[in-house]
Amino acid sequence: MDPMEKLIDLLPREVSKNLNAMSKTNDLEQKKIYSEIVLNLCESMGVFIDALDMAGFDDEDDDFLFSQPPVISPEPKKKSKKKR
Repeated sequence: MDPMEKLIDLLPREVSKNLNAMSKTNDLEQKKIYSEIVLNLCESMGVFIDALDMAGFDDEDDDFLFSQPPVISPEPKKKSKKKR
């Protein structure tokens, strides 16, 4: 895995990890710290995506992903309670 792929995988995982940690703490100061971390990570992802766009990065496989309709799983059937 090249460094660009590692970065693409790492940033969203770090955002998710910090959001999860922020939701678990009750300390407002800790929440502020986590929110600043998440903000910085999201801004970094934006800069990275803009750089890829400027470099002309275009993956034709992405067209396939977005051309297919989403798969929607059926909702589980609810068991009805019968009165006796």
